[in-house]
Amino acid sequence: MNLILLDKKGIFSALMLATGLYHYGGTKAVILLVIFLIMGNFVTNIGKKTKKKLKIVEYSRSWKNVVSNGLIPFVFCFFGYEKAFVCSVAAITADKFGSELGVLFGAPISLENFERVVEGTSGAISNIGTLFSIIGALLLAVFANLIGYNYDVLYVTFAGFIGCFADSVAGVFEEKGIGTKETSNMICAIVGGLVGKI
Repeated sequence: MNLILLDKKGIFSALMLATGLYHYGGTKAVILLVIFLIMGNFVTNIGKKTKKKLKIVEYSRSWKNVVSNGLIPFVFCFFGYEKAFVCSVAAITADKFGSELGVLFGAPISLENFERVVEGTSGAISNIGTLFSIIGALLLAVFANLIGYNYDVLYVTFAGFIGCFADSVAGVFEEKGIGTKETSNMICAIVGGLVGKI
């Protein structure tokens, strides 16, 4: 398996984020983000040949990837909203699983008009992709409990899934030129965290 590496700015941003998380959330907050990175890298490497054909394969990630996935969880951590932090990480994990694995099985439906669209289209979902997003949130929730976050696994999974769905809705606007992949990722983390704060 190949690692999806960060560029120089990405590495600097990741180190800054890890430092902030350690200061406000302790070791387990950093570990949780590392778990997300490991799982995210794993699913990104699955089906690379298919992703190359679809022109959606990633070879490296920049500071934008770090910020869009890590800033919102950090903000929740900064304000001491621990459950929201965990749920926001579950949301970005769900999105990563849904998008990276769902694209391999085709038949996505646009949330705008419920018509079939090309694999990798923002704002589209599929049955398999939805299932994988739930699995991703569930795995993150289980790992969170294993490292000391004592929150209901099913609720964290639910919050993660809702955040992922919000990302898909934001993707509809992204396809129209309103927002980017990064803003959709941030919306995902915000919604997942807010659901977790309820």
